[in-house]
Amino acid sequence: MVAGIRSKILFCGDMRTPFIHQDYELMKEISDDVGLIDYSHVSAEIRHLPRYFVQLFTEILPGVIWHDICWIWFADYPALPMILFSKILGKHTVINVGEWEVTAFPEINWGCQLRRTRGWIARWLLRNADVIVVPSESYADITKITEPGTHRICVIPNYIDTTLCDIGLPKKELHVITTYCADGMDKRKGLDTFRAVAQSGLPYQFDAFRRIPRGQLINELKRSKVFCQLSYTESFGITVVEAMACGCIPVVTDRGALPWVVGDTGVIVPYGDVEKTRAAIETAMLMDGAPARERARAFSKERKRKLVEKLVKELE
Repeated sequence: MVAGIRSKILFCGDMRTPFIHQDYELMKEISDDVGLIDYSHVSAEIRHLPRYFVQLFTEILPGVIWHDICWIWFADYPALPMILFSKILGKHTVINVGEWEVTAFPEINWGCQLRRTRGWIARWLLRNADVIVVPSESYADITKITEPGTHRICVIPNYIDTTLCDIGLPKKELHVITTYCADGMDKRKGLDTFRAVAQSGLPYQFDAFRRIPRGQLINELKRSKVFCQLSYTESFGITVVEAMACGCIPVVTDRGALPWVVGDTGVIVPYGDVEKTRAAIETAMLMDGAPARERARAFSKERKRKLVEKLVKELE
């Protein structure tokens, strides 16, 4: 067995999501027996229900029977049968919380807890899983407030490829960038603030990138001086850490996990404050990126692997 792990693990999640796929590959390094339930096809649309019902009895129930631990992304309705079957069969369950499942921010129309039925399902899952994994202390607090009946919350930060911390960098350009994954996220990701600062007359190049190829993103991070994450909330911020590893100075909001991720290696601003964000970018342009690169090393694959191994062994 790998690393002394005896348990057979059933990994459940939407495998289209890069960090979930990354976690699956890490789990295969920890255990010799990892099954997979990929529910990327599941959605709220009625047309998907027949396929999901077939999957319930051809993959999910047999998977729960055969394995010892269900490792699930996220606390949302596709996880219901895994938790139900596991409770009936006496199997251990771990749910990874992202962000959306435990939040309710009506001012930006964001969060599962704004939806009565779906929010109740998320809270039921949080109450009935053995362990809830969150990527930061701030979201441990939010999760506990959302569902006080949660049995155990374990903080396991996400990770990046820390070899980025050692790659050679070109001379930094007066370039300020941010990223987002989908349209319609202006308020959540602070894109309105970013665009307002970009139009305020600063003598720098500003770019907001939406879902660009990873290689292109790394090249942009390597040449850019400042990376902005001006979000209303973030449970972690993988791209922020990748930017830090590439020597960018992070300018982030004082929300969620962002201040903890950045530490004293960047500049922290109030959400939505254009003038303070503008001043922060000017300050960041004068800062050294070496401390940010060093802090990014803390969010390594090796660290996450040790924490996951420890949790799995405790459940055996």
